[in-house]
Amino acid sequence: MDLKYLETTLQNLRAKWPDNWPGLAVVLNSSLQKLGFDSSTKLNTRHQALHDCIFSVIKAIEKDGSQRAERQLEPRYHNRLHFADTVVALTVMLVSLRKISGRSLNEQPSHAEWLALLIMVSHDFLHNGQINQFRSEIEAMTVKALVPHMKKHGVSAKDQALISGIILKTDPAFVAESHQQIEGLPFDLSNPKCLLVLIQECDILASSLPETGKTLTQQLSEEWADIAPDRSMALLPPAGRIFFLKRMALFSSPSSRALGIQKNIDRQLADIASALVHSSILQIEYEIVVIGLELVQRLCQKLGGIFQSFIGPGRFFKLQHLAVQGLNLLDGFGIGFAPDREVTQ
Repeated sequence: MDLKYLETTLQNLRAKWPDNWPGLAVVLNSSLQKLGFDSSTKLNTRHQALHDCIFSVIKAIEKDGSQRAERQLEPRYHNRLHFADTVVALTVMLVSLRKISGRSLNEQPSHAEWLALLIMVSHDFLHNGQINQFRSEIEAMTVKALVPHMKKHGVSAKDQALISGIILKTDPAFVAESHQQIEGLPFDLSNPKCLLVLIQECDILASSLPETGKTLTQQLSEEWADIAPDRSMALLPPAGRIFFLKRMALFSSPSSRALGIQKNIDRQLADIASALVHSSILQIEYEIVVIGLELVQRLCQKLGGIFQSFIGPGRFFKLQHLAVQGLNLLDGFGIGFAPDREVTQ
């Protein structure tokens, strides 16, 4: 499983969303199979509790999401597709970590992997599509909604505390400091700091890739359009994408390095920079053409008699007509580059 596999899987999910949506349970069962889960093998008490809680939560997510979708109120970004994206991303990252550590892909999920799966499917549980007004505002509501499910299925108090603490820090405001806190440490999922970083990475991995990133950025912009129009619009220009890739799309886990995620981000940044340079060159070329056409038009107006005697009346009127038509065309097709001017016949 590599980055190409992840990109293909994410596109397959989009091909089914929303009209032929298979449901999160299908996505989760596929992920568990890839992580060596054998449903015929009896789990210990702690793992069984986590397993049961996972499926309880995704059932609630599906119910809530489908009900909101019927009323056209399911968030454009924080919807069931986002949950599926993050579960698929987590699966690819966990498989990569197993390969790095030499652990068999046929082994049953470890305790840390069960925790990661529950955190991932729950991290935006009942998200309201709003924006935090203070740190962990929406995440705290998620934890409040999740606790009854954890208690119902007997998730241990220790696991509940760890899960709740990590979900609170899935607020993007914590991303930079989370990565700083694991610098120089061995990456071990049993360390909550490392587990947090992996969850944060999987949360935004689909948005960090070139193709899915475009549509997800557009969807997040639409989700914010009514509640924060300025922030919504700021996401869309190249500067918004550059800010996200440089400041928010942080990856430092061994699995992210093995998958080449940062290299992929670096290529995107280089492509954006190249496109901006090309756009600037086009703008310069455009302005040169405009100046030339304006010069011809003004020469025709001021020195018409001399021009006519020099190039002949037919050519003069043709040149004058072409200059006017050229300026009109450029003003209508300038893609925002044309300076304000009045063009008259």
